[in-house]
Amino acid sequence: MKKVFSLVAILIVLGTVLALYGQHRVVRYPSITVDPAPRPTGLVLASGLEIEARGGYLKVSMGTRFRAYQPDMHLRIHGAEPVERHIIQVENIHPDANFSWTEDSLATVLEKKHGLLREVELIGLRAGEVLKLSWTFPEKPAYRFVAIGDTGGDEELSWGLIRASDLGADFVLHMGDSYYEEAEVAGVGMRLNQSNIPVYTANGNHDFLGPGGSAIEQFLNNVGPLNARFSLLGTCFINLDTGSFMYPPHKGARAALLAAEVVNQQRAPARCTNTIVFTHKPVLQDFEAEFQQRKHSLYGYDAQRIINRLQQLNKLTLLAGHIHNDFSFEQDGFKTYVTGSGLAHKDILRGGHYARVLVGDVRADKPVKLEWALNAMPMEYHCSKKIYKAFKQIESPLAKVLNDACRAKH
Repeated sequence: MKKVFSLVAILIVLGTVLALYGQHRVVRYPSITVDPAPRPTGLVLASGLEIEARGGYLKVSMGTRFRAYQPDMHLRIHGAEPVERHIIQVENIHPDANFSWTEDSLATVLEKKHGLLREVELIGLRAGEVLKLSWTFPEKPAYRFVAIGDTGGDEELSWGLIRASDLGADFVLHMGDSYYEEAEVAGVGMRLNQSNIPVYTANGNHDFLGPGGSAIEQFLNNVGPLNARFSLLGTCFINLDTGSFMYPPHKGARAALLAAEVVNQQRAPARCTNTIVFTHKPVLQDFEAEFQQRKHSLYGYDAQRIINRLQQLNKLTLLAGHIHNDFSFEQDGFKTYVTGSGLAHKDILRGGHYARVLVGDVRADKPVKLEWALNAMPMEYHCSKKIYKAFKQIESPLAKVLNDACRAKH
C-alpha cells in the first residue's frame, strides 16, 4: 500500500512540475525533451558590426553565414565603426533571385553566386550607416513546387532534389526525416546546398531525435527551423512542426505560429486565398475505420488543438510524410496528401517505377493544383542503409541488388 501511495505521490509531483514548467516552456515526447530554442537571426561582431536577418537564421560556428528558410531573404547591417571589408554568405537562395541593396549607400557591394549560395563582399561601410540587402524570388505568373518526404540523407535525398528540378519546380517542400543513419546527419546540409533549387524542410521525428539520440542541433543549423511561414501569389505556406507530441500543446512556437496565422488570414482583405501546411505527420482527430495509421499520425489532444486552428485557415491543404507511401484522404474538413515515398522502396519490391512525388502549381487567385508524378528513381540511387538492413535481416536477395547498384554509382 505504501508503494502505491508513494508512486501516486511521485506522479502528482511530476505532473505539478510539468504543469508549472509548461507555463513557460514546452516539453516534447517521446522521449521527454525540452523544446529547443530557435537559431539566432543575427549577431554583433567584435568590431561592432551588427547583422540581422529576416527570412533566415545564423549558422552557428560558421562566422557570418546564414541560411534562408523562405523565398525572400533580407539582411540589415549596421556598423558603429567604419567597415573596411567584410564578407557575408547566405545559403538556400534561388539561383535567379533578384538582389538589391540600399540605393543611397556609398559602400561597395559585390555579390558572387555559387549555386544556392550567395557571397556578398562589403567594402567601405561608413560609421553609423544602415545597409539593407535583399534577395527576392524571381517574379513569375506561376510557381511550381515538388513535395517529397522521408528520403533519408543518402543518395535518395539527392535524387529527390534532382527529380524536383527535372519536373520544373521552383522549390522543394520536404516533409521531414531527412536522415536515418548516424553517417547521414553530417552530409545532409551538403546535399541540400547541391540542389538546383531551394529546399524548405519540415522537422521529422528522426530529424529531431536522430540515430544517435539527438540530432536536432544539426537540423537547426544545416536544414531549417522547426516552424516558419511564407507566401507566394496569395498562397500561404506554413512549415508546421509535428515531429513530436508536445506538452502543453496550446503553448510553444507551433501554437503561436498557427494562432498568428489565423489572425493574419482573417484580416480584410484576405492575405491568403489558399493555404498549404507542410509537416511531417498527418494530423487526425477522428479516426476512420479504414485508416490504420494511428501510430504514424499526430492524434489526441495535440491533434485537436491543431485542427481547431487549421479549420480556420483559408482553403487549407495539408501535406505530410512519415508514412512511407503516397496517397490522399479527406478528414476533419480538409484534404491531406501523404507524400512519404522518398526512399522509393515500392520500386524495389515491385520491380518498376511506382513510388510518387507530389507536384503543386500556384497561381494568383486560383486554387493550388496538385498532381502526382512518378519518383522515377534510377537503381543506382537506392543506397539507403535503412532499406538495405531491412532486406538483409530477412535474407532477401534484394539486399545484394541494392548494395551492388549503389556501389556501381560510387
